Parts: sequence; C-alpha cells; structure tokens
Amino acid sequence: MSVGKSAMADVQTAVMATLAADSQLMAAVPGGVWDYVPDASVWPYVCLESVDEVGADSQGSEAGSQGRFVTLTFVVFSNYQGRQEQFTVVGHLLRLLRETRITISGWVHLATWHDASRATSPFEAGNARAGSSSVVFRVHVLEA
Repeated sequence: MSVGKSAMADVQTAVMATLAADSQLMAAVPGGVWDYVPDASVWPYVCLESVDEVGADSQGSEAGSQGRFVTLTFVVFSNYQGRQEQFTVVGHLLRLLRETRITISGWVHLATWHDASRATSPFEAGNARAGSSSVVFRVHVLEA
C-alpha cells in the first residue's frame, strides 16, 4: 500500500554511492563527486546540480501503486584545455548509470535512461579555460 513518499532522497543516496564506489570514475575525477561544490575544489570534479521528481503511479502494480521518475542532472567541471576530459567523465557516468541495477532503499529500480548531455563553452562559464558538461538521467522507481 502506498504511503505517499518522495523517492528523491533515496534515489540520490543510491546513485551517489554507486558513483563513489567506481574506481575508474574516481580515478578520472580526483576532485570527487558531490551534491555541492566544496570550498577547495580539485579539478576535475562532478557536482549533482539538481534532482527533480514527478509521479509515475501505476494502477494495480505489485509494488503498490506509487511510482516516481527522478531526474538527476550532473555537471562535470574541468579546467583541462578542450573538452576531452569532460567527455571522458561523462562516458563513465553513462557506463555506470545506464548499465547498473541500483539498489534503492524502499524502492524497486525499474530503469534508468540517459535523457541528455550538453557541453558548455568555457566562455559561457566566464573563464577562458574552465568548462563544464552536463548529463541528465531519469530513474524510474516503484515503491517497495
């Protein structure tokens, strides 16, 4: 029976743990993966920029009827000349979140989709060298 809860915190916790546990990603981002930008950032690093949620309820579902689509937007920050470093990190994020079954407390993980990616010009970021790339994932869960 549905208890009317949000999946945002549970999905964020599970996804961040999945990313932090991957040695290849951590080697590519010595600055780490954060849900905020630390004061003394080491480049490159990844920041979870936003978490959004919409209902995805399903009448008669075995896991109750409460479902959620949780959208996570990550930004890769780099001061490497060019975008290759950003694209390498985006590739790791795609590998991890599109191909990994995520254990999410209180929820059944049904699927994760890659919704979009975007590379921002360094000049848009206000720095002739620093740049960023964003990648957006949509996670579909049902209440356990």
